[in-house]
Amino acid sequence: MGQNFLVDPTVSKNIVDLLNVDTNDKVLEVGPGLGSLTHYLQNYNLDVCDIDKRMCDVISAIYHDKKNINIINETMFTIIRNYETRKRDKYKMTEIQKEETIKQI
Repeated sequence: MGQNFLVDPTVSKNIVDLLNVDTNDKVLEVGPGLGSLTHYLQNYNLDVCDIDKRMCDVISAIYHDKKNINIINETMFTIIRNYETRKRDKYKMTEIQKEETIKQI
């Protein structure tokens, strides 16, 4: 199920709380939809990626004043591949997430 079905703000907040993100972590949000999780991640160092430029434009319009949010019109696989090859960004991922993501690239 995607974020487009996530409409309960309490659930969104609980999901973000469960991430156990530290203020020094760089967070990658994939497919933000209309920003139900982005809202609760907006104070972190956040990269938001979506393959759909229209969704990037929506998030950009909502969070245009947030300098800590970087909106990327790419696939998650491209971003993770860049992370793995250049070590440019240090996203906090569990080892299982890394293994599963790399398998799909």
